[in-house]
Amino acid sequence: MKKVLIGFTLILTLFVAAILLYLRSSSGFRSVYLVPSNAVLLVESRDPLMAWDNLVHSAAWEHLSTNNLLQEINEEIVSFDSLVNSSKFIMRLVGQKPVLISQHPISNSKYEMLYVVEVGKLAKYKKPEKILRSVFGKNYEITSRNYKHIKIIEILDLDEGVYYFMSLLHGKLIFSFEPKLVEASIDASEEMIVGRSRKFLDVYSKMSNTGLVNIYINHQNLGPYLNSFSTEVKRDFTRMKHIYFSGIGFNIDEEGLISVEGYSSFSDSSAAIYHDLLRGGKLELETAEVIPQRIASLAKINFKNANTYFHSSMKAIGAREYNEYLENLAKIEKKFKINLEENFFSWMDKEMVLVQTQPSNLGRNNEFAAVLHAKDSSDAARSLQFMWRQIRKNSPVKIKSVDYRGYSIDYVAFPGFLKLLFGKLLDKIEKPYFTQIGMNVIISNHPQTIKNLIDDYLSANTLSNSIDYYNFNKLFSNKTSMFTYFEPPVLYHNMKAFLSPESWSNLKKNKKYFTCFNQAGISADLSGELLHFTLKAKYQPELEEWGRQYFNSTEIFSLFANQEPGRTIQQEVEEESKTDTIPVIIIHELDAKKQQTYHANGLVNQVVELKKGLKHGTFKAYHPNGQLYIKGDFSMDEPVGKWKYYSEDGELMKVDKY
Repeated sequence: MKKVLIGFTLILTLFVAAILLYLRSSSGFRSVYLVPSNAVLLVESRDPLMAWDNLVHSAAWEHLSTNNLLQEINEEIVSFDSLVNSSKFIMRLVGQKPVLISQHPISNSKYEMLYVVEVGKLAKYKKPEKILRSVFGKNYEITSRNYKHIKIIEILDLDEGVYYFMSLLHGKLIFSFEPKLVEASIDASEEMIVGRSRKFLDVYSKMSNTGLVNIYINHQNLGPYLNSFSTEVKRDFTRMKHIYFSGIGFNIDEEGLISVEGYSSFSDSSAAIYHDLLRGGKLELETAEVIPQRIASLAKINFKNANTYFHSSMKAIGAREYNEYLENLAKIEKKFKINLEENFFSWMDKEMVLVQTQPSNLGRNNEFAAVLHAKDSSDAARSLQFMWRQIRKNSPVKIKSVDYRGYSIDYVAFPGFLKLLFGKLLDKIEKPYFTQIGMNVIISNHPQTIKNLIDDYLSANTLSNSIDYYNFNKLFSNKTSMFTYFEPPVLYHNMKAFLSPESWSNLKKNKKYFTCFNQAGISADLSGELLHFTLKAKYQPELEEWGRQYFNSTEIFSLFANQEPGRTIQQEVEEESKTDTIPVIIIHELDAKKQQTYHANGLVNQVVELKKGLKHGTFKAYHPNGQLYIKGDFSMDEPVGKWKYYSEDGELMKVDKY
């Protein structure tokens, strides 16, 4: 960073020397024509001072810069910011000139930057080294040499022992700490490989005036660069080898809304797959009426034909994976005598939503579900029931059904069933549980998650009633093929299940930098022949915890006096508090007759009798020392009769009646 600051100071000195005479003009030669073809990344700003001012002085950066990992960078930024503020007039003139920075390999594992700055007629100044000598004096050794008839100025900082290299051509100043890059830039001015690439120009033309700062990624040169990253990062980006260039524009407003918009060009051979995957859809959630407000994240996928979409998604992964997918589908159809396109995919309409909610009464376990919107609710129900009958008839697979609050929950004891149908998209759901609410079929990995979604639906605690979600959605275009939504303060609690102990420990230390964005979303669609994507994130640091607010039951009773005849408000509050003393009991298997759990010391924690997946019969809970804690009875999931509570010494503490 220090080298960069010194380099910018040298550039600024050149501008000061001739600013009034030359700087206001510009050439028609694009800066990108001077970028060598081995570039990995390009960073461009049409008004770097404004970009600097907006980003560095934003509340979001001021908060994030307190992070230990960013403090050293921020100290250098503060130093440079002082330089900017002390030369406002000059920097304003400089700042309005476009700046392009590119990153290039100079050895197997080393990368260096090339800087291209618009300077107009200043590039025609014949003896810039003379100005530099008079300004910097004896602490710098300044020489020049020619490369292909173009002058390269070499500046040696005698105190630091660091070389700087620059050249002036086509109305641009080229600057680098690596002489080979300046020479390669001069070569590029003749070849213009990057600047004339159709795949790059398609993206570049869309990115004009998109962001304060635009970043371009050359995916074809990305492989070696990723060797310095983790295996996971390298693998994920390697899968994107069919993408040629991506452009990403960054903006931030005064209210802390961070916006990222970009485009990607891809190979002609993969164009058909992208068109199948990203055919137009709407941002609006058809399934919002059943998706709970207790949300950590959701991913919405639009499609016109479910069967075509999922085949295309497997093709995008690879030929081998797609062939395995076809073989698995053929085996399922032959084994169960079904037609998956007709009996399973045909009733699906428009969208699939993958939902991860805030852990509730599953403790630390994440609640995961997939919601499929149906064209017709009756057709979806008939198709699923036909599937279950065929599976029962042609295999030993168990299928159980229970009723919960008027909705049937079906359990298919067929591990890996959904992975065979959807690939890795639903590999989290090893043993699927199904239910249907209106036009929506819900699939989950746990019966309690299904019950929670039914409870939220009946209580109207869903996204269709969320003002926060509605207002955030208005920031995006209604035309989108894929949409992912996050609430980082809620998602934070779910991350432990996905991270190594070391990574989780690091995340905990940096919690406030993760949860300071209360909402974030990413959308994707096609714009002509390009992938178009948008990211929005709302910075709101005062919200350490983010969640929907619910009325406490006692507060509700205090607001209304229309209690049941013959019952006082106090009696209703006491009844509510009684129910709160019953411990949470999670049923893990719908076909079990009894469930028993244990304390960490190996002693019994809870024992409950079951019927059709519901608590029905005697319930007992024990203290960690083995003494009886609670004894009571359930009838079809509801507490009945007398419930007795005991101390760790065996003393009866209270009795509740239901």
